[in-house]
Amino acid sequence: MDFERYAYNAGTVTHLLGLLGVLALSCSAVFFRLAHVSPTTAAVFRAAYAIPLLVVLQALVRHAERPRSLGQRTGRTRALAALSGVLLALDLVLWHAGIDMVGAGLATVAASVQVVLVAGAGWIRHGERPTPFALAVIAAMLFGIVLTSGVSVVPGVDDTTAYGASPGLGVSVSVLAGVCYAGFLIVFREAARHGSHPIGDLLDATIGMGLGALACAPLDAGFAYRPTWPAHG
Repeated sequence: MDFERYAYNAGTVTHLLGLLGVLALSCSAVFFRLAHVSPTTAAVFRAAYAIPLLVVLQALVRHAERPRSLGQRTGRTRALAALSGVLLALDLVLWHAGIDMVGAGLATVAASVQVVLVAGAGWIRHGERPTPFALAVIAAMLFGIVLTSGVSVVPGVDDTTAYGASPGLGVSVSVLAGVCYAGFLIVFREAARHGSHPIGDLLDATIGMGLGALACAPLDAGFAYRPTWPAHG
């Protein structure tokens, strides 16, 4: 009975932590907008701030659990996790650029195309066929991306009501960010299939993300390697 109560409490805490994580991530686009930093700067420092925390968490997990419970992590698994991080870096750089072009809301909606790609990959690779309801939601979402972008799909009608100086480019960049994010999810899932602890996979992915973002720095004229206040607050 005590074990069942413990399992229930642990599950509740896990769900609450997951909900808090979702709420925090939902604000990240707004925080980037308020920081007034370049797309690559934001991506690099998101990794830089996360890596030390993940190292500490990995050490705590190793101390609290048996080494065997952490699973076997091969070179291939770690390489896949790092590769997924590079894709995440591309996603963040492009998404941040899209936010600068069309705003946090529209860029986030356009990047939601990753839902379609991940669902398709799950269907093809793992036989996870979407339900009719899920297909209807995906179709409505794609139509919503077009509507909320403000880009006209009617010949002869301009897009003067669209938000931003370059709405078409902003939406395109954001959609490409969604493609990269879908790649991140697909590759990271492949890396995590071998029973290893998620902390290690996430750490490798975050390191890959930091390196991938740094590789984009020469292409970003506004990149700043030095933290400033209040942008990093």
